[in-house]
Amino acid sequence: MWSKNFLVDVNPVAGQMTPEKVLECIKLNKIKKVKAIITMYLGGYIENNINFYNLKKKLNCYLIEDACHAIGAKYRYKNKEYYIGSCKHSDICVFSFHAVKTITTAEGGMLVTNSKFFSKKIKVLRNHGIIKDKKKYWKYDIKLTSFNYRLSDINCSLGISQLKKLDKFINRRKKIYNEYKNKLKNLKEYVKINNYNNKINGFHLIILNINFNKLNSNKDEILKFLNKYNIFPQYHFLPLYKFSFHKKKYFNKFKGTEEYYKSSISLPIYYDLSKSDLSYIVKVIKKFIQTKQ
Repeated sequence: MWSKNFLVDVNPVAGQMTPEKVLECIKLNKIKKVKAIITMYLGGYIENNINFYNLKKKLNCYLIEDACHAIGAKYRYKNKEYYIGSCKHSDICVFSFHAVKTITTAEGGMLVTNSKFFSKKIKVLRNHGIIKDKKKYWKYDIKLTSFNYRLSDINCSLGISQLKKLDKFINRRKKIYNEYKNKLKNLKEYVKINNYNNKINGFHLIILNINFNKLNSNKDEILKFLNKYNIFPQYHFLPLYKFSFHKKKYFNKFKGTEEYYKSSISLPIYYDLSKSDLSYIVKVIKKFIQTKQ
C-alpha cells in the first residue's frame, strides 16, 4: 500500500519548512502515524535541524535531510561542530552534484546514512536490485525491483578531485554573500538578505526578499527589468502545488509559501563573479527601486 504524502508550509522569509508547520499539517490532516519527515536546506542554510531531530524522536519516525544545496555546511550542537551529512541527527542525508552546485560530478548525487538497515537496502536498490553471492561471485539473484542508480567511476573521480576545493569554493561564495549584504544594507526598507554571519552554511543561493507592496510592484516586473540589463535572477522555487500534476491534489494554499514565492528572488552567485559584475547587479537593483519611489 502506498503511503500518503503531505506538503507543509514554509517560513515566509527563509523558504524552509519548520517543525511547527509540520505539527500544524498533522493536526489539519488528522494524520495518525508519520513515517518520515523530509526537510530541505534551501540555499545551503541550515535551519531547525536539531528541532526536526527532536520532532522525529517525538513522532517516532524517520528524518531525511535534503542537503543538495548544503554540502560543506556545518552546525553546532552542545558546543560541538558537525558537518551536514554526518547523520548524527538524521537517518538519511542526500546531496546533489549537478553542474551548478558548489562542487560537481557533472551530474548525479550521493546518499549517506549511519543506518546499517538503510545502507544494506540502498546498496541493493542502486544496482538493479541484484544481490550477489559473497563466495561465488558468478551467482546472483534479484530480490527487489530497481534500476541502475550508480554514479559512474569517471563522475566519482571528478567529484573526489572537487572535494579538495570545497572549503575554497564555500569561502568564495561566503565572500560574495557578504559583498551583496554590504552593498544592499542601505536598502533595508525595500530588500532583505537573511543574516547568516554566525552560521557555517553552504551559500549555494543568495536569496533576496523584496517588499513589493512598498514598491507597488511584483516579481515579474523586477525580473523583466533586470533581464533588460542582462541580469538573470531565478525564482527558486515555484511551489509544487502550482504545477499541473499537483494542482488537483493540493487545493489549499500555503500562506508562508505564497509570501516567500511572491517576495523572493535568487541573485547571481558563482565562483568567478567579479566585484565589478556584483556592483553592476546591485546598481541595477537600486535603479529599479528608484523608478518605483
